[in-house]
Amino acid sequence: MGSVALKSFVNVPTELTSLSEAELVRATKSVVATETAATTNVVRHLVEIFKRRTFAVLSYSSMSKFAREELGYDKASAQRRVNAMFLAMDVPEVLEMIEAKTLHLQVAADIQTFLNKERGARRPYSNDEKFALVQRCARRSTRQVQRYLASLNPACDFRDSKRYVSKDRLQVTHTLSVEVEDKL
Repeated sequence: MGSVALKSFVNVPTELTSLSEAELVRATKSVVATETAATTNVVRHLVEIFKRRTFAVLSYSSMSKFAREELGYDKASAQRRVNAMFLAMDVPEVLEMIEAKTLHLQVAADIQTFLNKERGARRPYSNDEKFALVQRCARRSTRQVQRYLASLNPACDFRDSKRYVSKDRLQVTHTLSVEVEDKL
């Protein structure tokens, strides 16, 4: 981003090194507020794109693929926004909560992941139950929410992960029950 664009974007002097600590923190808070509003607005746009099926009109098989290939998000960032979009479609208050910072984008995404697993286990939540769940998760850290959701459904373990450790090697971490381990 050029210095002219930076100045107009954050409305502070372009030379960040010339700012006092207080000015730098104040400017950073302003940028964070802009970022939060922009993220919320992206989710709003994704809701409308989904409702109109614009992603399908553009020949994308899913919203995640649209967000990755058309909007340029990496896989994890795309999935967080798409999950938040689906939650916001059922609980519109989620958008205001994200913008007010009472619900983190990651928490909204984790709630939707949990709801997807519950629906897959034939325990779907009504929109009122979803709203109540969102309320219980508001103002909590991602870790607290993940622990809480895992306590409601142990199959929803957020610690499972995979990462590449070299060009041709993948490290996968999963949580197994003792019964499953005994069968291995």
